[in-house]
Amino acid sequence: MTDNTDAPAPAPEPKKKGGLLKILIAIPVALVVLLIAAVIVAAMYVDSIAKAGVEQGGSYALGVKTSLRSADVKLLSGGVSLNGLNVANPSGFTTPHFLSLDDGSVDVSLSSLRSETVEVSTFELSGIDINLEKSAQGANYKAILDNLKKLEGKGGSKDPAPTKESGKQFVIKQLTLRDISVHADVLPIGGKATRVNAKIDKIEMKDVGSKGGVDMGQLASIITKAILQSIANAGINLPADVLGDLQGQLSQLQSLADAGVASVMSDVDGQVQQIAGQAQQIADEVGKQVEGVGKEIDKVGKEAEKALKGLGDLLGGDNKPK
Repeated sequence: MTDNTDAPAPAPEPKKKGGLLKILIAIPVALVVLLIAAVIVAAMYVDSIAKAGVEQGGSYALGVKTSLRSADVKLLSGGVSLNGLNVANPSGFTTPHFLSLDDGSVDVSLSSLRSETVEVSTFELSGIDINLEKSAQGANYKAILDNLKKLEGKGGSKDPAPTKESGKQFVIKQLTLRDISVHADVLPIGGKATRVNAKIDKIEMKDVGSKGGVDMGQLASIITKAILQSIANAGINLPADVLGDLQGQLSQLQSLADAGVASVMSDVDGQVQQIAGQAQQIADEVGKQVEGVGKEIDKVGKEAEKALKGLGDLLGGDNKPK
Protein backbone atom coordinates (compact mmCIF):
# COMPACT_ATOMS: atom_id res chain seq x y z
CA MET A 1 0.00 0.00 0.00
CA THR A 2 1.45 3.28 -1.03
CA ASP A 3 1.84 6.10 1.52
CA ASN A 4 0.69 9.41 0.03
CA THR A 5 1.35 11.55 3.12
CA ASP A 6 4.44 13.10 1.56
CA ALA A 7 2.69 13.94 -1.74
CA PRO A 8 2.81 17.67 -2.65
CA ALA A 9 -0.38 19.75 -2.05
CA PRO A 10 -2.28 20.71 -5.17
CA ALA A 11 -1.42 24.14 -6.52
CA PRO A 12 -4.07 26.89 -5.81
CA GLU A 13 -6.32 27.75 -8.69
CA PRO A 14 -5.53 31.12 -10.33
CA LYS A 15 -7.98 33.94 -9.61
CA LYS A 16 -10.45 34.51 -12.35
CA LYS A 17 -9.98 37.76 -14.24
CA GLY A 18 -13.74 37.97 -14.77
CA GLY A 19 -14.35 39.00 -11.13
CA LEU A 20 -12.20 42.12 -11.45
CA LEU A 21 -13.90 43.02 -14.70
CA LYS A 22 -17.31 42.77 -13.05
CA ILE A 23 -16.17 45.09 -10.28
CA LEU A 24 -14.85 47.64 -12.78
CA ILE A 25 -18.18 47.56 -14.64
CA ALA A 26 -20.25 47.72 -11.46
CA ILE A 27 -18.61 50.94 -10.19
CA PRO A 28 -19.73 53.27 -13.03
CA VAL A 29 -23.14 51.58 -13.14
CA ALA A 30 -23.58 52.23 -9.42
CA LEU A 31 -22.53 55.84 -9.90
CA VAL A 32 -25.06 56.28 -12.70
CA VAL A 33 -27.80 54.75 -10.55
CA LEU A 34 -26.89 57.05 -7.65
CA LEU A 35 -26.86 60.05 -9.99
CA ILE A 36 -30.31 59.16 -11.36
CA ALA A 37 -31.63 58.69 -7.85
CA ALA A 38 -30.18 62.06 -6.82
CA VAL A 39 -31.81 63.77 -9.81
CA ILE A 40 -35.17 62.17 -8.97
CA VAL A 41 -34.94 63.24 -5.33
CA ALA A 42 -33.84 66.76 -6.35
CA ALA A 43 -36.70 66.99 -8.86
CA MET A 44 -39.23 65.95 -6.22
CA TYR A 45 -37.76 68.42 -3.76
CA VAL A 46 -37.72 71.29 -6.28
CA ASP A 47 -41.27 70.47 -7.38
CA SER A 48 -42.53 70.63 -3.79
CA ILE A 49 -40.78 73.96 -3.26
CA ALA A 50 -42.34 75.42 -6.42
CA LYS A 51 -45.79 74.11 -5.46
CA ALA A 52 -45.51 75.53 -1.93
CA GLY A 53 -44.31 78.89 -3.28
CA VAL A 54 -47.33 79.26 -5.57
CA GLU A 55 -49.77 78.23 -2.82
CA GLN A 56 -48.26 80.48 -0.14
CA GLY A 57 -47.91 83.47 -2.45
CA GLY A 58 -51.48 83.18 -3.74
CA SER A 59 -53.00 82.62 -0.29
CA TYR A 60 -51.12 85.60 1.12
CA ALA A 61 -51.96 88.02 -1.70
CA LEU A 62 -55.63 87.10 -2.14
CA GLY A 63 -56.50 86.30 1.47
CA VAL A 64 -58.13 82.95 0.64
CA LYS A 65 -56.82 79.41 0.40
CA THR A 66 -54.90 78.81 -2.81
CA SER A 67 -54.00 75.25 -3.81
CA LEU A 68 -52.04 73.76 -6.70
CA ARG A 69 -52.45 70.16 -7.82
CA SER A 70 -48.90 69.83 -9.13
CA ALA A 71 -45.78 71.68 -10.22
CA ASP A 72 -43.16 70.13 -12.47
CA VAL A 73 -39.75 71.79 -12.64
CA LYS A 74 -37.79 70.48 -15.63
CA LEU A 75 -34.22 70.63 -14.37
CA LEU A 76 -32.62 69.83 -17.72
CA SER A 77 -34.70 72.00 -20.04
CA GLY A 78 -35.34 74.83 -17.54
CA GLY A 79 -39.14 74.92 -17.88
CA VAL A 80 -41.86 74.77 -15.23
CA SER A 81 -45.36 73.34 -15.63
CA LEU A 82 -48.29 74.13 -13.33
CA ASN A 83 -51.51 72.16 -13.13
CA GLY A 84 -54.81 72.54 -11.30
CA LEU A 85 -54.67 75.89 -9.50
CA ASN A 86 -57.70 76.69 -7.32
CA VAL A 87 -58.35 79.98 -5.50
CA ALA A 88 -61.15 79.48 -2.98
CA ASN A 89 -64.08 81.84 -2.55
CA PRO A 90 -64.15 84.10 0.50
CA SER A 91 -66.36 82.84 3.31
CA GLY A 92 -70.11 83.27 2.78
CA PHE A 93 -70.20 82.83 -1.01
CA THR A 94 -71.65 79.84 -2.80
CA THR A 95 -69.88 79.51 -6.16
CA PRO A 96 -67.30 76.67 -6.27
CA HIS A 97 -64.27 78.97 -6.40
CA PHE A 98 -63.20 82.51 -7.05
CA LEU A 99 -60.66 81.48 -9.68
CA SER A 100 -59.35 78.23 -11.12
CA LEU A 101 -56.69 77.38 -13.68
CA ASP A 102 -56.18 74.32 -15.85
CA ASP A 103 -52.55 74.62 -16.98
CA GLY A 104 -49.57 76.92 -16.86
CA SER A 105 -46.11 76.86 -18.41
CA VAL A 106 -42.99 78.88 -17.69
CA ASP A 107 -39.98 79.18 -19.99
CA VAL A 108 -36.92 79.97 -17.90
CA SER A 109 -33.24 79.05 -17.98
CA LEU A 110 -31.84 76.72 -15.33
CA SER A 111 -29.12 79.22 -14.41
CA SER A 112 -31.75 81.90 -13.83
CA LEU A 113 -33.66 79.60 -11.46
CA ARG A 114 -30.61 79.56 -9.19
CA SER A 115 -30.36 83.35 -8.99
CA GLU A 116 -32.23 85.73 -6.69
CA THR A 117 -33.96 87.42 -9.63
CA VAL A 118 -35.47 84.88 -12.00
CA GLU A 119 -35.73 86.10 -15.58
CA VAL A 120 -38.67 84.49 -17.38
CA SER A 121 -39.00 84.84 -21.14
CA THR A 122 -42.60 83.57 -21.38
CA PHE A 123 -45.24 82.66 -18.80
CA GLU A 124 -48.56 81.30 -20.09
CA LEU A 125 -51.70 80.40 -18.12
CA SER A 126 -54.67 78.81 -19.89
CA GLY A 127 -58.14 77.58 -19.02
CA ILE A 128 -58.94 80.22 -16.39
CA ASP A 129 -62.40 80.22 -14.79
CA ILE A 130 -63.50 83.13 -12.57
CA ASN A 131 -66.72 83.64 -10.60
CA LEU A 132 -67.98 87.10 -9.61
CA GLU A 133 -70.70 86.88 -7.01
CA LYS A 134 -72.63 89.77 -5.48
CA SER A 135 -75.57 89.66 -3.13
CA ALA A 136 -77.09 91.71 -0.31
CA GLN A 137 -74.24 90.48 1.91
CA GLY A 138 -71.52 91.91 -0.36
CA ALA A 139 -69.30 90.83 -3.24
CA ASN A 140 -66.63 88.14 -3.37
CA TYR A 141 -64.41 90.28 -5.59
CA LYS A 142 -64.54 93.09 -2.99
CA ALA A 143 -63.18 90.75 -0.32
CA ILE A 144 -60.34 89.76 -2.65
CA LEU A 145 -59.56 93.35 -3.63
CA ASP A 146 -59.72 94.50 -0.01
CA ASN A 147 -56.93 92.05 0.74
CA LEU A 148 -54.90 93.38 -2.19
CA LYS A 149 -55.28 96.88 -0.69
CA LYS A 150 -53.71 95.58 2.52
CA LEU A 151 -50.92 94.02 0.49
CA GLU A 152 -50.23 97.44 -1.05
CA GLY A 153 -50.42 99.18 2.34
CA LYS A 154 -53.68 100.99 1.54
CA GLY A 155 -55.96 99.21 3.94
CA GLY A 156 -54.05 98.56 7.11
CA SER A 157 -50.88 96.70 8.07
CA LYS A 158 -49.94 93.36 6.61
CA ASP A 159 -47.35 90.84 7.80
CA PRO A 160 -44.47 90.13 5.43
CA ALA A 161 -45.32 87.62 2.73
CA PRO A 162 -44.09 84.07 3.32
CA THR A 163 -42.55 84.06 -0.15
CA LYS A 164 -40.17 86.84 0.88
CA GLU A 165 -38.15 84.32 2.89
CA SER A 166 -36.76 82.82 -0.32
CA GLY A 167 -35.96 86.26 -1.71
CA LYS A 168 -37.00 85.15 -5.21
CA GLN A 169 -38.05 87.96 -7.52
CA PHE A 170 -39.40 87.51 -11.03
CA VAL A 171 -39.06 89.60 -14.18
CA ILE A 172 -41.35 88.28 -16.94
CA LYS A 173 -40.87 89.50 -20.49
CA GLN A 174 -44.27 88.22 -21.66
CA LEU A 175 -47.14 87.00 -19.48
CA THR A 176 -50.13 85.63 -21.40
CA LEU A 177 -53.51 84.55 -20.01
CA ARG A 178 -55.66 82.53 -22.42
CA ASP A 179 -59.20 81.18 -22.56
CA ILE A 180 -60.73 83.03 -19.59
CA SER A 181 -64.34 82.16 -18.72
CA VAL A 182 -66.18 84.76 -16.63
CA HIS A 183 -69.35 83.98 -14.68
CA ALA A 184 -71.14 86.77 -12.80
CA ASP A 185 -73.94 85.92 -10.36
CA VAL A 186 -75.27 89.27 -9.25
CA LEU A 187 -78.24 90.60 -7.35
CA PRO A 188 -78.49 94.30 -8.29
CA ILE A 189 -80.17 96.71 -5.90
CA GLY A 190 -83.92 96.48 -6.52
CA GLY A 191 -83.50 93.92 -9.30
CA LYS A 192 -83.65 90.21 -9.92
CA ALA A 193 -80.74 87.83 -9.66
CA THR A 194 -78.76 87.79 -12.90
CA ARG A 195 -76.20 85.35 -14.28
CA VAL A 196 -73.86 86.66 -16.95
CA ASN A 197 -71.33 84.53 -18.84
CA ALA A 198 -68.56 85.99 -20.97
CA LYS A 199 -65.28 85.01 -22.55
CA ILE A 200 -61.94 86.81 -22.58
CA ASP A 201 -59.84 85.25 -25.32
CA LYS A 202 -56.47 86.58 -24.26
CA ILE A 203 -54.69 89.04 -21.98
CA GLU A 204 -51.08 89.92 -22.75
CA MET A 205 -48.73 91.68 -20.37
CA LYS A 206 -45.24 92.91 -21.21
CA ASP A 207 -42.23 93.34 -18.91
CA VAL A 208 -43.94 92.32 -15.67
CA GLY A 209 -41.70 93.24 -12.75
CA SER A 210 -39.62 95.65 -14.81
CA LYS A 211 -39.27 97.93 -11.77
CA GLY A 212 -37.06 95.64 -9.69
CA GLY A 213 -38.98 92.36 -9.94
CA VAL A 214 -42.08 90.95 -8.24
CA ASP A 215 -42.48 88.12 -5.78
CA MET A 216 -45.04 85.34 -6.05
CA GLY A 217 -47.65 87.23 -4.01
CA GLN A 218 -47.30 90.36 -6.13
CA LEU A 219 -47.54 88.25 -9.29
CA ALA A 220 -50.83 86.74 -8.06
CA SER A 221 -52.09 90.27 -7.39
CA ILE A 222 -51.10 91.50 -10.87
CA ILE A 223 -52.79 88.55 -12.62
CA THR A 224 -56.00 89.01 -10.61
CA LYS A 225 -56.12 92.77 -11.25
CA ALA A 226 -55.47 92.30 -14.98
CA ILE A 227 -58.41 89.88 -15.28
CA LEU A 228 -60.78 92.05 -13.25
CA GLN A 229 -59.68 95.20 -15.11
CA SER A 230 -60.38 93.48 -18.44
CA ILE A 231 -63.84 92.51 -17.18
CA ALA A 232 -64.51 96.08 -16.00
CA ASN A 233 -63.34 97.58 -19.28
CA ALA A 234 -65.39 95.18 -21.39
CA GLY A 235 -68.50 95.60 -19.23
CA ILE A 236 -69.79 92.12 -20.30
CA ASN A 237 -73.39 93.25 -19.71
CA LEU A 238 -72.95 93.64 -15.98
CA PRO A 239 -75.60 95.72 -14.18
CA ALA A 240 -74.50 99.36 -13.92
CA ASP A 241 -74.19 99.33 -10.12
CA VAL A 242 -72.04 96.17 -10.19
CA LEU A 243 -69.84 97.50 -12.97
CA GLY A 244 -69.43 100.82 -11.17
CA ASP A 245 -68.60 99.03 -7.92
CA LEU A 246 -65.94 96.88 -9.60
CA GLN A 247 -64.38 99.88 -11.33
CA GLY A 248 -64.41 101.85 -8.07
CA GLN A 249 -62.70 99.02 -6.19
CA LEU A 250 -59.99 98.71 -8.84
CA SER A 251 -59.37 102.47 -8.88
CA GLN A 252 -58.29 102.28 -5.22
CA LEU A 253 -55.49 99.85 -6.05
CA GLN A 254 -52.04 100.42 -7.46
CA SER A 255 -52.18 100.60 -11.24
CA LEU A 256 -50.65 97.81 -13.28
CA ALA A 257 -48.15 100.30 -14.71
CA ASP A 258 -47.02 101.30 -11.21
CA ALA A 259 -46.70 97.60 -10.36
CA GLY A 260 -44.04 97.28 -13.05
CA VAL A 261 -46.16 96.15 -16.02
CA ALA A 262 -45.18 97.99 -19.19
CA SER A 263 -48.40 97.28 -21.10
CA VAL A 264 -51.53 95.14 -20.95
CA MET A 265 -53.70 94.19 -23.94
CA SER A 266 -56.94 92.26 -23.61
CA ASP A 267 -59.02 90.57 -26.31
CA VAL A 268 -62.70 90.21 -25.41
CA ASP A 269 -64.82 88.71 -28.19
CA GLY A 270 -62.44 90.03 -30.82
CA GLN A 271 -62.36 93.55 -29.34
CA VAL A 272 -58.77 94.38 -28.44
CA GLN A 273 -58.38 96.90 -25.63
CA GLN A 274 -55.31 98.41 -24.07
CA ILE A 275 -55.81 98.58 -20.30
CA ALA A 276 -52.31 99.60 -19.22
CA GLY A 277 -49.64 101.72 -20.81
CA GLN A 278 -52.27 103.92 -22.49
CA ALA A 279 -52.01 106.70 -19.94
CA GLN A 280 -48.32 107.17 -20.68
CA GLN A 281 -49.01 107.29 -24.42
CA ILE A 282 -51.66 109.97 -23.86
CA ALA A 283 -49.29 111.94 -21.65
CA ASP A 284 -46.56 111.73 -24.29
CA GLU A 285 -48.97 112.90 -27.00
CA VAL A 286 -50.21 115.78 -24.86
CA GLY A 287 -46.61 116.71 -24.14
CA LYS A 288 -45.82 116.83 -27.84
CA GLN A 289 -48.86 119.02 -28.49
CA VAL A 290 -47.95 121.38 -25.64
CA GLU A 291 -44.40 121.57 -26.97
CA GLY A 292 -45.76 122.44 -30.42
CA VAL A 293 -48.00 125.15 -28.98
CA GLY A 294 -45.04 126.54 -27.06
CA LYS A 295 -42.99 126.77 -30.23
CA GLU A 296 -45.84 128.61 -32.00
CA ILE A 297 -46.18 131.03 -29.09
CA ASP A 298 -42.44 131.65 -29.17
CA LYS A 299 -42.61 132.29 -32.93
CA VAL A 300 -45.52 134.72 -32.54
CA GLY A 301 -43.64 136.49 -29.74
CA LYS A 302 -40.60 137.01 -31.92
CA GLU A 303 -42.73 138.35 -34.78
CA ALA A 304 -44.48 140.72 -32.37
CA GLU A 305 -41.12 141.90 -31.08
CA LYS A 306 -39.99 142.69 -34.60
CA ALA A 307 -43.25 144.55 -35.33
CA LEU A 308 -42.96 146.64 -32.17
CA LYS A 309 -39.36 147.50 -32.95
CA GLY A 310 -40.34 148.58 -36.47
CA LEU A 311 -43.18 150.69 -35.07
CA GLY A 312 -40.78 152.30 -32.62
CA ASP A 313 -38.38 153.16 -35.40
CA LEU A 314 -41.22 154.66 -37.42
CA LEU A 315 -42.53 156.83 -34.60
CA GLY A 316 -39.25 157.51 -32.88
CA GLY A 317 -35.70 158.47 -33.62
CA ASP A 318 -35.32 157.49 -37.25
CA ASN A 319 -36.91 160.50 -39.14
CA LYS A 320 -35.05 160.01 -42.35
CA PRO A 321 -37.27 159.72 -45.40
CA LYS A 322 -37.86 156.13 -46.46
